[in-house]
Amino acid sequence: MLDDIVNIIIAFSDPRGTYARHAAVTLASVFINTNSPVHVFLLHDETLTDENRTKLQETADLHNKEITFIDASGKLDSLAKKMAQRDYEALLGKLGRGTFYRLFAIDLIPVSRAIYLDCDILVTRDIRDLWQEDLDDKALGVVPDYHAQNLRENKGGISSRTEKLWNFLGIEPTTYFNAGVLLMNFEKIRANYNLAEQSIKFFMKYSKIITMADQDFLNFLFHNDKKILPEDFNRIRPFDTSNGVDGQIFHTASHKPYETYTRPLIDELYWHFLRQTAFCKREEELVSAMCQGLGKSYCVHLHSNACLARLMTQMKQNIFEGHYIKSMNLFLATRKEKKATI
Repeated sequence: MLDDIVNIIIAFSDPRGTYARHAAVTLASVFINTNSPVHVFLLHDETLTDENRTKLQETADLHNKEITFIDASGKLDSLAKKMAQRDYEALLGKLGRGTFYRLFAIDLIPVSRAIYLDCDILVTRDIRDLWQEDLDDKALGVVPDYHAQNLRENKGGISSRTEKLWNFLGIEPTTYFNAGVLLMNFEKIRANYNLAEQSIKFFMKYSKIITMADQDFLNFLFHNDKKILPEDFNRIRPFDTSNGVDGQIFHTASHKPYETYTRPLIDELYWHFLRQTAFCKREEELVSAMCQGLGKSYCVHLHSNACLARLMTQMKQNIFEGHYIKSMNLFLATRKEKKATI
């Protein structure tokens, strides 16, 4: 029997003070559409300001839901002691602190089951529908990522480098999942895995060839221990809104709704749910937030010649580092070993 309380995990580091608002929007979308009791476990560090923490607490109180704040930085500090300082700093530079906080949830949250959500998720259904999914004793309940969904439906392929990477890591391409929404069987994971230790070994070994950080790691580790769930639980592909937007869990990856407007109805949900948080208590605040957010977008920025030159330089660097170098590293790694193991 499942607990009546739905456990939700949100994890982030917030050095610029912006993630807290986005997390509040995601949580408000859950709270509004879920009648069951919800307990949110928010993993953070010292970058969560007192003001933002108060607003997150007020958002939970507004909807009669529960939230527990857990400082995960101590867990990261203890992990640092097991690594050389140079390796530790290089790893954080590539992955970021927030990436690890999700992996620490197993050790920091005393529950047997939880739903992890990224901070760019918008929920328009009762999240208990996901909570009640039978995992068939698997460690994770997941939804295949964009390209994997297309492969499953014979609607497209993947790049040769991506195919080689997934084959190298032992990941079946049609089951490569998106890690923005996870139904996690904590009991199974605690009994069979050590996410913190295994993640360090993985990242130290493969950071030069992977492209999706902890998502690649989770796919590598759980490639034979996951249950595929319906796409409605993590809809990331182009959205069909002809029948409205209800009954979905939308993942607004790539273009964020607070930066641009490319998905009618879907992007509007962000502003709708923002109004249901303590970050936007009055209509005037909503108008101001929209104007300031969308006004800073690169899509409306008036580019000077110097700005365009910087963009071209950045594009060349991204192509060189993100494609050429990683392809070469993958080629060398493939020659060194046929099968990746930890």
